[in-house]
Amino acid sequence: MVNNVQTTTPISIGQWLTRGWDLVASEPWPFVLLTLIYLVLNIAASTTVFGAILLVGPTTAGYFYIIFQKMRGKSLYMGDIVKGFQVFIPLAYHAENNALK
Repeated sequence: MVNNVQTTTPISIGQWLTRGWDLVASEPWPFVLLTLIYLVLNIAASTTVFGAILLVGPTTAGYFYIIFQKMRGKSLYMGDIVKGFQVFIPLAYHAENNALK
């Protein structure tokens, strides 16, 4: 059975993009550094299948974890990119279970 989600608030892509840009513009250099670290890790990991399987997902989860922390008003901490290893398995399990429904 598919759950239909009803929304009473109109979706505004422009507002989301503005809020995202404002978030990055508030501290641009940490975001640039974070993105460079993320890219270097993923490019290095993608050179082998084993690395791609084990590193790309968790580092992506860590990247988004840092961004979500910033959205909540917390400080950026580059070391949090490894937090993705703590949350990746539950995220992957949840995504797989929802995809099969």
